[in-house]
Amino acid sequence: MRSSTPMRLHFEGSDLDSHQMKVQELAPSLVALNKLVKTLNDNIYGNKASAQLYIKAFKPGSFGIDLLLDTSILEQVKDLLTCNTTSAFINAHEIIQIMLELFVLKRWLAGRKPDLIEEKIDKDDEHKVKIIIKEEKLVVDHRTYNLYFHHPEIRDDLNSVASPLASAGVDKMQLSSTRSEFVLSRNDYQSFIADPENKDFSENILQNVALLLKSPYFEKDKKWKVLMGDQSIFVSIEDVAFMNQVLSGDETFATGDALVADIVMTQSIENNKIVTSYKVIKVIEHKNAPRQLSMPL
Repeated sequence: MRSSTPMRLHFEGSDLDSHQMKVQELAPSLVALNKLVKTLNDNIYGNKASAQLYIKAFKPGSFGIDLLLDTSILEQVKDLLTCNTTSAFINAHEIIQIMLELFVLKRWLAGRKPDLIEEKIDKDDEHKVKIIIKEEKLVVDHRTYNLYFHHPEIRDDLNSVASPLASAGVDKMQLSSTRSEFVLSRNDYQSFIADPENKDFSENILQNVALLLKSPYFEKDKKWKVLMGDQSIFVSIEDVAFMNQVLSGDETFATGDALVADIVMTQSIENNKIVTSYKVIKVIEHKNAPRQLSMPL
């Protein structure tokens, strides 16, 4: 079942008075916005839903584009809610809200690193994360927090969407849905794209790595003990869709099971020592160990 949810991307500035915009300025912004939609859908819903961004129409007045976020749910998840249309609409709404919240979070951080992170469950039983910097605080959905801090490609795409503001004649960007909006001015652009200073001096993505499971955990934020070759390491599982399947019981494990995954290996300096950490950003395949069949005597 499909559902389309409207969005609008709008730029203002002296160079846009004729309602025209250079292709080389707009194209990277639209491509990055579409990548964001697909990344959020994949991480939140996995293979249970699909999402695609479409250009609906060009609007007069500065330079604005009407967009449609087209979402669909697959047949096997139709019982999640009483109505397929309702479920598809909620998928689109959640993707848009989290995307707008990602923009808000990046603008608020302005290149700073959080001093303190607090997780909480609010009065509506929603999982939230409070981010604190000095006397300031911002509360976001836990998925927003995880996507922003554990997926550097998302931060790059956020920067690319706002990239037309780097041009002298573009002064403001607005991204909006029917329920909320995000506005970024040219004055805030440099702090928006800034990244915090990091003690991490090496970060490598290892693709299609085989991990033999030793101690999987069936709760969030617990590191798993695995064997990578003959090396015993602990990894954090940052693949949200995979962890949702683990927590729901759709993924089960036995001795000898293995994962094929993409891993980020980060090396940093702590207390004058080099510390290496690992996180699984995408589980490609769960390989079950061969099961021994019992034969009747």
